[in-house]
Amino acid sequence: MAGFLAWIEGKITPSSDHDLANGVLYLKGGDLTGELAEVNAPHTLHHLGTWFKDPFFETKQVVHVDLS
Repeated sequence: MAGFLAWIEGKITPSSDHDLANGVLYLKGGDLTGELAEVNAPHTLHHLGTWFKDPFFETKQVVHVDLS
């Protein structure tokens, strides 16, 4: 994640035309503790198991990294 964020640094406009702050959405699985520790931006996790009951989604998350 941190490597990708470095590639796009300065390419995301800070102003937003919608409720969700401009940034990046990732669909990730597994333990993200190490990856998120390297992200120097506000981020929010949304656990997909909350909405989808299939066992496949138990470890899946949407990560929003706020770059506004």
